[in-house]
Order: sequence, then C-alpha cells, then structure tokens
Amino acid sequence: SPSEASSFDDALRLYFPKEEVYNRNVQCLTARNTLVKIITAVNQGRDAAKASEDKAENLLNTLHLCISARVMLSSNL
Repeated sequence: SPSEASSFDDALRLYFPKEEVYNRNVQCLTARNTLVKIITAVNQGRDAAKASEDKAENLLNTLHLCISARVMLSSNL
C-alpha cells in the first residue's frame, strides 16, 4: 500500500555504485529546500589533495551539508 511504502522514506539505504550514493545524497539535500554548505578539506601530506577517493579511504575533498541533514560515518576519523 502507498502508506506502507512511504514508511520506508527515511529508512537507511545501501548502495553499491558510488554514483548511486552521490545521486541519493543530492536528492536528499535538494529535498530539504535549504542552503547547502560546501566544506573543503584541509589536506596534509604530499599530494594529499590529488589522492583518489579509493586511496583516501573514501574521504572526499568536499563535504556537502545543510541543517538537519543526516550523516553517517563509515569509519573513525
């Protein structure tokens, strides 16, 4: 039923391709209808800013956040 399906709107979702994760994150931030702050990483070490996402253990150089955005850390920073 539609009401049962809508109860899963806020459920945790697992995505395998990183592109799907990015698209879902953009969709959720856009749905908040508020300003999004882009935070740029402070890199340390030689060529750290040029490191690939895989080599940096999935840490990106930018982080998009807004008020009331849900955040999940996948490892200790």
